[in-house]
Amino acid sequence: PRVRRQRQMCIRDRNNNMQQALIVTIFTVPNFGSVLQTYATQCVVEQFGYKCRVLNYDHNRGEWAKGHGVPEMSFKSKVGNWLGLKAKHRKAKLLKKFVKSHIHLTSPYSTLKDMEENEGTMYDVYIIGSDQVWNTKYTNCDPTFLLEFAHTDKKKISIASSFACKLLDGKYIEIFRKELSKFSALSVREAHGIEILSQLGLRNSQLVLDPTLLLSANQWDVLRKKSLKSEKYILLYLLRYAFEPCPYIYDVLKYYQDKLQCKIIALEGYEGHDPYVKNLKIEDATESTISEFLDYFAQASLVVTSSFHGTAFALNYGVPLLSITPTNGDDRQSSLLEQVKLNQCRLRVNEEITHANPFYDKEQEQINLGKLRKESLDWIEANL
Repeated sequence: PRVRRQRQMCIRDRNNNMQQALIVTIFTVPNFGSVLQTYATQCVVEQFGYKCRVLNYDHNRGEWAKGHGVPEMSFKSKVGNWLGLKAKHRKAKLLKKFVKSHIHLTSPYSTLKDMEENEGTMYDVYIIGSDQVWNTKYTNCDPTFLLEFAHTDKKKISIASSFACKLLDGKYIEIFRKELSKFSALSVREAHGIEILSQLGLRNSQLVLDPTLLLSANQWDVLRKKSLKSEKYILLYLLRYAFEPCPYIYDVLKYYQDKLQCKIIALEGYEGHDPYVKNLKIEDATESTISEFLDYFAQASLVVTSSFHGTAFALNYGVPLLSITPTNGDDRQSSLLEQVKLNQCRLRVNEEITHANPFYDKEQEQINLGKLRKESLDWIEANL
């Protein structure tokens, strides 16, 4: 019945001359950045006059994942999530609540066949991106993220998709070449993505900003819960799944805590039992809402992060930044810093701390970012 109602809505909207778009991306992982880029992509496409839906698909729980050895969530984890036993579980609940209230989801799907039968012909344009939808390390080349379920005569485009690597795994090259050649327009989020597409023979691709940067700070403030912070703080946004920034990042925090004489607030990655944090004054804010997340970034005296989206939100709000980057070919953060001309804010793992300077001319940074935002939005509008 829900699918039937969606079809009726699409037919009704088409009769009103409003075009339909389906966005396919990653939003089910309990990560602020993944959820917020989904919201931002939806906002951007809607501002160009489209009626949007986001494919309700969890790539870690679908048929493709099971067939490629991705383990199911353990009973213990399910109970933890349901009861909210740990801070990370409670944060996941808050993110799900945001998704439910702000993202326009389709019916849930777990198989490509069901997607093809129910969603494959309903829309005028099918959009893949943003986030790491083409990172085969995590997706196992899931055909959903190549839009294989969409009918062959349908328009397909990519908005800021990420490979999160320097080279595409050889066993996937022909699959990507075949499927992406069916797209009418391709854009990626990082410089390495342009190189990969070029090696596939797809040379007309475009480098665009992540959707979270296509909304200005003022636009994000619609969601922000503004509060007057009584004291300055360093904001820590620590992710460890893509590379290991610890214990180096704690040395960076200690150096700047001593320099700025302020506390540290951890939005992500805080583990009180870690011996490296004993000498650091850290306040745990893991259970923040989206509104609080935005406010923490907006008012920070310094952001220290190993996250792409941590880097993006610091830049969007124009706050001092130290972006800790890997040496493994993942150029998500470094490519963004290069675009806004702020390589000074980058620290490679184990690099001498004084080699970076987190403080910059906000006015010039916002000018650079605004120019990139306009170019990206112009490309998206022209190719939708």
